Amino acid sequence: MTSNAWDTLTRASWSNSDIDQLYRDNAFYQANYLPGMLGWFDITGVSLTMIETRLARGAALNAGIGFQGTVAFLLSAESTPDILDKIKQWETARNLGAFTEKQRVALRDQTTSWTLKSVTAGQSWSLQQVNAEGVPIGAPQTVSAPTPQLGPAVLPVATQGALYGAKITTNTPATVRFTVTNGGLPPGLQFNQDTGGIIGTPRKTGRYTFTVTATNDGGLADARAVYTIVVQ
Repeated sequence: MTSNAWDTLTRASWSNSDIDQLYRDNAFYQANYLPGMLGWFDITGVSLTMIETRLARGAALNAGIGFQGTVAFLLSAESTPDILDKIKQWETARNLGAFTEKQRVALRDQTTSWTLKSVTAGQSWSLQQVNAEGVPIGAPQTVSAPTPQLGPAVLPVATQGALYGAKITTNTPATVRFTVTNGGLPPGLQFNQDTGGIIGTPRKTGRYTFTVTATNDGGLADARAVYTIVVQ
C-alpha cells in the first residue's frame, strides 16, 4: 500500500452522513486491520447532544471522527469549552478501551443519545442516556479504564518440527508494543512486537519460559505476564 492510497483506504467514509454505510465501512476497516473512522463532522451550530451522539457512535465502533468547524463559531459560541471537553472525554475513554462490550452495543443503537462526564480524570466516567433535548433517561452507568492484562493464561503446546502459532492479546487498545523482557522463546519461533503473534517451527524439545511486557499509552500501566511453551 502506497502513501497515496492510504488516505483512500482509511478515509473512504469521510463526508458520508449515512450511518448504516459508515457501520459497513468500519466493518471493512476492521477486517483489513485498518483504523476505524466515522468521517468528517461539522460542529458549526450543532447542539452538544448531537455532537456527543456522534462521539457515542465512534465509541461503539472504536472509530475516530474528523471534527471541523469555523474559527468564528468556536470563538463566539459559549458552548465551545464544553464541546472540546466532551470530545476529550469520549476520545480518552474510547482510546483506553474503557467501554464494556454491552455499553458499546447500546451506544451503537441509532435511536439513542448519550452524554459522558468525567468522574476521575483519565480513569472513570459517568455514562448517561438522554433524549434529544439532553434530558436523562434511566440511571447512569459507570465507565472505567481497564486494568491492563495479557491473555491467554496458557499458551498451546508445540511439536518439534511442526508449524506453531499463538498470540498474546491485551484488553486495551492503548497497548502500543509487546516485548519479550525476560527469558526466550524456543529456537525457531519468532515474536511479533506489533501484534503479539508467535509463529515458526520449533527446532528443539523442552520447556521455554519467558516474560512478555505490553507497553501502554494514555497513562495506563504496562502489563506483564510469564508464559511457558512446551515443545514435545
